[in-house]
Amino acid sequence: MKVPRKRQMPDRIQGAEGSNIIGPRLKQARRAHQPRWSGKQLCDVLHADYGLPMTVGTLSKIETGRRGVLDYELRAFTLALQVTSDWLLGISSGVASA
Repeated sequence: MKVPRKRQMPDRIQGAEGSNIIGPRLKQARRAHQPRWSGKQLCDVLHADYGLPMTVGTLSKIETGRRGVLDYELRAFTLALQVTSDWLLGISSGVASA
């Protein structure tokens, strides 16, 4: 049985850091939140308000592009930070409310 080869995404689509696109914008949105949230504060909100347990270490890996993001994590980020998924993904340029 022939196993299909995994296709690599072209550089223009793949995140600048490698494994995700949203990392830098996630960090930007977290820091722009009023009041400014630390990584721990965002993790606390994700868990308490959206049922998403996340450690500060995991958040740091996402923000630095060393870990990908699951769809339900993306949704929780948009809700907690009041930004759109299009903005986090770099599809739109303005910081828009979710």
